Amino acid sequence: MRTRRKIIGAALAGAAVVLACGWACTHKSKADIRELEAGIQRDGIFAFHEKTAGELDSGRDVAFLPAGRVHVVEYGNALRDYEGTYNISADGLIHFSVKDRVGQPLNLVSLVLMQDMRSFILQSADVSKSAWTSRQAAPDDVVWIRRRIKEWAPIDVDAGL
Repeated sequence: MRTRRKIIGAALAGAAVVLACGWACTHKSKADIRELEAGIQRDGIFAFHEKTAGELDSGRDVAFLPAGRVHVVEYGNALRDYEGTYNISADGLIHFSVKDRVGQPLNLVSLVLMQDMRSFILQSADVSKSAWTSRQAAPDDVVWIRRRIKEWAPIDVDAGL
């Protein structure tokens, strides 16, 4: 009887840990925008990667670069690159002005930097208008993003490293 109670007690305690971690691991809070700026200064790039699985993998990479520059890669049926600038307003919103090689603009919604226990997250400032979210890119993704920018753009992605 005591052994059975111990097993049940251990199972309940384990379930509580899983439930608590599930909330804590998905709970997001607004991040200090200075973290973005510090990452750019330290590494020369601060990148985010979004991937949507379906019939065709698609997604978007956003790479913040020094001097207020940004490079965006959208992929799906084809790769499409955009370059431009970003600025951060006093309330911490990130605004973009980006165009492709022929001057076609990409209309990105204003974004906000969030974070959870895993990493930084870039998400729409107004989630009622757009559910766009992107997680901080893994090191392997950053290598690919750097290579993509070098192939496409005349900018020096390694400046300041």
